[in-house]
Amino acid sequence: MDNWLVFVGLGFLALILIFPFLSIGTRPRCPECGSRKIGVQKTATGFRSSDSGEGGDARVQMQYNVKYRCNDCQVQWTATATEMQ
Repeated sequence: MDNWLVFVGLGFLALILIFPFLSIGTRPRCPECGSRKIGVQKTATGFRSSDSGEGGDARVQMQYNVKYRCNDCQVQWTATATEMQ
């Protein structure tokens, strides 16, 4: 009975130690204050299509200009992103 409690206690302790390092959510963090309260504005800047020929599915790669703004400290930054459709 005591061994079972030790294993449960060690598992719980490991979970507590690992939890802060897990990536939770997909929202970026502010580079200045670390907040996750971020506003996102995504603008399409272009696209590229690829056709496999032979009746296959055509794929479109969209290119975006993404503007981020921290709602806590008002810092703004931009990034580029691509997305397959």
